[in-house]
Amino acid sequence: MKILIADDDRVSSLILRNTLEKMGHEVTTAASGTDGWQKLQEEEHHVVISDWMTTGIDGPELCRLIRGRNTGSYTYVLLFTGRSRRDDRFRGLKAGADDFLAKPLDTSELEARLGVAQRILDMQQELQRRSAGLDALGEDLTDKNTQLEEALTYLGGASLRFQELFQGVPFGCYTYDREGRIQEWNRAAEALYGYRSEEVFERYIWDTVSKADDENATKDIVAGVFSGNAFTGLIRQDRRSDGSLIDVQCSTFPLKSSDGNVYGAISANVDITDRIRLENQVKEQLNASQVLNALLAQQREKLAQANARLQLLATTDELTGLRNHRSFREGLEQSFALARRQNLPLTVILVDVDDFKKYNDSFGHPAGNYVLQATAAALLASARKQDIVARYGGEEFVVILPGTDVEGGAIAAERMRREIEETPREGRKVTASFGVATMTPDTINATDLVDQADLALYLSKENGRNQVTNYTQAANGYERGSEHLEVISPTVPC
Repeated sequence: MKILIADDDRVSSLILRNTLEKMGHEVTTAASGTDGWQKLQEEEHHVVISDWMTTGIDGPELCRLIRGRNTGSYTYVLLFTGRSRRDDRFRGLKAGADDFLAKPLDTSELEARLGVAQRILDMQQELQRRSAGLDALGEDLTDKNTQLEEALTYLGGASLRFQELFQGVPFGCYTYDREGRIQEWNRAAEALYGYRSEEVFERYIWDTVSKADDENATKDIVAGVFSGNAFTGLIRQDRRSDGSLIDVQCSTFPLKSSDGNVYGAISANVDITDRIRLENQVKEQLNASQVLNALLAQQREKLAQANARLQLLATTDELTGLRNHRSFREGLEQSFALARRQNLPLTVILVDVDDFKKYNDSFGHPAGNYVLQATAAALLASARKQDIVARYGGEEFVVILPGTDVEGGAIAAERMRREIEETPREGRKVTASFGVATMTPDTINATDLVDQADLALYLSKENGRNQVTNYTQAANGYERGSEHLEVISPTVPC
């Protein structure tokens, strides 16, 4: 297949191109979405793989531009992205994307996606081929109907040449009387129905070519024709001499004398069995395509759900259900950058369950796990919707409070401390120590903020546990020595 890569990351684009060429595909690269769109207008490609965030025209916009074209051929579009949120994927699908490739590149996944693309493109080409055949057949029938109309018009005014023209027209023609009995039967009718002209003379139409259940309908048409009406383009099934059925397009109309009286009728019939069969095949292919699209949509939904589950597992602590340490770090960096950019306060709270090892040794690990789960629940119950609560490690927890200053951080930490202390438990009372740090203009980075909270937590444990210590207050009571921190004066808990 001819594949276009639209990605402004040169390394990523080179890796993807080498992988596709090893698979045997012809590959073109574009340094941006805008460049990719220009190349698509210059040369058609079977598949487009676009990075979601490529410069100029981004991936979803490139999808919309591709779907807005009317080139007569289908372009399969894959969006290459690290995004896994359901809203993002729905946005991509609405823009016209067929499927997604997750970052980093997985060769097996790429090969599977291209396999689906190949099947879709093969089906599209087959439908186009069949449609072209159907169009050609329709044009041929139109030409034949035109010839028939011209010939029959001429027959009405040139009776001396009637037999010559009647026998020469390329479709099955027969004439019949008011009773519906066949009078003339041309050579094309012999080939179409399998009867010689002498075999059908004076036989009723419904006993010769009509199906048994069409007898009354055929009689009604005969009566209508001899009342002066013409019937054109009738689609019906007729019966051949061997009993087999054929699909025909029938036109039948009265033959009138110069004074306007109907003295006979003529019927012209074209075999359209192949056309009907082709139409049915196209319908079946379209139905199959719809079923395949529905299955692909289901697979995309299942894949999205699986990716969401994987994302949840990758960012969630299994025991407590809180964010894990890696997810906390990502949230901290984002919150710190936002607070710095918008000049907003940011507070971090470190929490340590008091004497947890003794509790574990006394009551066992299942009881210790329950304490950690209950502590996590208490922190979540006390936190706001926008706060980030995570397990820092072991019996330690961390809470990020966006938009919270020194005073607000102290109040929130004290509220959490009471919630943990007042939670009923079997065995013995469980408490926790808290260290609070709030970002200042002098805070260099997010790691410094965590270190400050850790120092405040250390003071809470040194001064008797089950209390809250704020780094801003604690800093006034400590000075940094050559190898350690020395307590100058005790800090009053918040």
